[in-house]
Amino acid sequence: MSSSRFSAGLGLLFCALTAAGCLVDRGALTAPPPTGVDAAPLDAFVEPGTDAPVPVEDPDAFVAPEIDAFTPPSPDAGLCDEVGEACCGTACNGGLSCVSGICESPGCGMEGGACCSMSRCFSTTVCDAPRCVHCGRLDEPCCGDGSCESGTCDGGRCAACGELGQPCCAGSCRAGTCSGDTCRPPEGTRGGPCRGTLDPCERWSQCNLSGICEPCGLSGETCCGIGDCMGSLRCNFGGGFRCN
Repeated sequence: MSSSRFSAGLGLLFCALTAAGCLVDRGALTAPPPTGVDAAPLDAFVEPGTDAPVPVEDPDAFVAPEIDAFTPPSPDAGLCDEVGEACCGTACNGGLSCVSGICESPGCGMEGGACCSMSRCFSTTVCDAPRCVHCGRLDEPCCGDGSCESGTCDGGRCAACGELGQPCCAGSCRAGTCSGDTCRPPEGTRGGPCRGTLDPCERWSQCNLSGICEPCGLSGETCCGIGDCMGSLRCNFGGGFRCN
């Protein structure tokens, strides 16, 4: 029997032996706090009224940067939706038309239409900004490869050729001789190319620095040589070296 039960028994016996009797506490006996292996561990005890310790963050601890998730762009994003860009396959965005592999405004490149990007026009037209105009006929612009339907390309325009004073037709003339891309009278004659001899030009003409037999000696013309003029004409040395 435990010491607590023994003490309680003695108390009851003592009360029974006395004449006055006694009050007995009939409440449940309270066991003493556990000891030994049943006791709570000392380090589990938390003093009332105190907060649990809060860990201090190390300021030098490495924190991985936040990286946004990669979203691959759309294959057509920013492509083939501007004039002058390469077509996406055979199509363009934004209402543009695929013309020879380039995105263009609809209707460009044809006669009367706007020039396409890089001043391009098609068929028998060339860009005369801002429109494509017909090319190749006389007095029209030369076509893109420098060709003309008739005549020859002279200074960017199609001109008649082959006759005296006209441009040469592909290096030849129907009249005279092709000299300096122009049809001129025969060699040695007035207005014609100089001959490659000691007598480069006919009478009353002389070879100038451009290799052309220029007129001289007649009334109002430059004096020939050192002052030669035809007939009764005299060289006016003080009046522009002309025959009067």
